[in-house]
Amino acid sequence: MLLHDLIVELLECVSLESHEYVSEILPAIQQSYRDGSSKAQFRYTRPQLVHNSRLLDSVSAPYSVLLLSYQIRLFQIVIANVIAATLT
Repeated sequence: MLLHDLIVELLECVSLESHEYVSEILPAIQQSYRDGSSKAQFRYTRPQLVHNSRLLDSVSAPYSVLLLSYQIRLFQIVIANVIAATLT
């Protein structure tokens, strides 16, 4: 795989007008400034997301376990309600 192809696969351009940039990325960047007045000193022109599959896997794994636990609990509640409805 060529270096250019690897970079294209690794980086994803984000529109400056996108909801993701305006509501998630830019506020996170601005909150990390040491001085709040720094917001006026920086202008971003080409934001990009970095795709890191190893990091994504390590972050996603705990959420998968939580989601599965939630789904099992929800299923148990539904079954309990069905049993209660058939007994009455």
